[in-house]
Formats: sequence, C-alpha cells, structure tokens
Amino acid sequence: MKADVHDPDSMSSALAGSSVILSGLGIAGGDDPGALAAGARSVIAARPRLVVWLGAYGTGRSAPAAGVLTRNLLRMLGPQLADKVAADTIVLDAGGIVFHAGPLSNGALSATRRAVGLDRAPRRPFPARVSRATVAALMLDEAENPGEPGTIRIPLQR
Repeated sequence: MKADVHDPDSMSSALAGSSVILSGLGIAGGDDPGALAAGARSVIAARPRLVVWLGAYGTGRSAPAAGVLTRNLLRMLGPQLADKVAADTIVLDAGGIVFHAGPLSNGALSATRRAVGLDRAPRRPFPARVSRATVAALMLDEAENPGEPGTIRIPLQR
C-alpha cells in the first residue's frame, strides 16, 4: 500500500492493524525538513504495540557519546538535523526503540552483530561503519525481543 507521511489519512490506512512497525524512513539531500517528524507522528498515531525506528548516531540523545568530530560533521545537515532529532524524540517519548546507526555500508550481514545501549556505545573519534543488512537484522531482532521502551540502541558489526 502506498502512503505519504504528509497525508495522515494515507498513513493511517497503510498502518492500520499493525502491532509492530519498523521504520527506516529517510530523507534525500535537498529534501525539505519535516518528513521524518511527520512520519514519526503518523506511526505513533497508528498505536502499534512497538515502534522500532532508525535514527542517526551523533544526533539528539546520542550526540554527547558521538564526540565533537561527529557532532560538527552532522551540523552540515542544517534543518534536517532538527527533523531527525524531532522524529527520534516523538518515537522515544511514545515508548519506541530508536537505533542510532553510524555510517551505513552495503556490506554483508555480520554474524557477530550486536546492539548495545547508548551507555555502552564505543568511544571513538568517528563511529564505525555498519552494514545496512546488519542494522536491518538487529532491528528485526529487537522487534521480536524488545528491550526497554523509550531507549536508544547502537547497532554494531561485532
């Protein structure tokens, strides 16, 4: 089913009856900000039992753990950064779980993958790359065995 985050009725129809929603919603360079927060509001309005949302490491609540270099690089996102933070906050405040991934790669699924809480995020000058396949698998793992509501998880290759 096709839906548009800026059309609450289409989102409501698309998400009706969903007990778990996994979102990898993103925006392309040059897109106007607002799509992520609109998507988060629509997802929460569907009242699923669980939302597992993909965010970006170094934004919002993970900014202090990411370090100065990463925070400065992410400032280049301009208004899109505020949209990312707003979307994460909406999901977290509703009890969802947000994955803050570092730079994504097209690499293979990691057999040694794991997700850690924000308090156990590796301290590095720049976050480690993680494959999209690994992040997807970890988000699915979280959907099947959810951790603490309203928390941030960091996906790691090993």
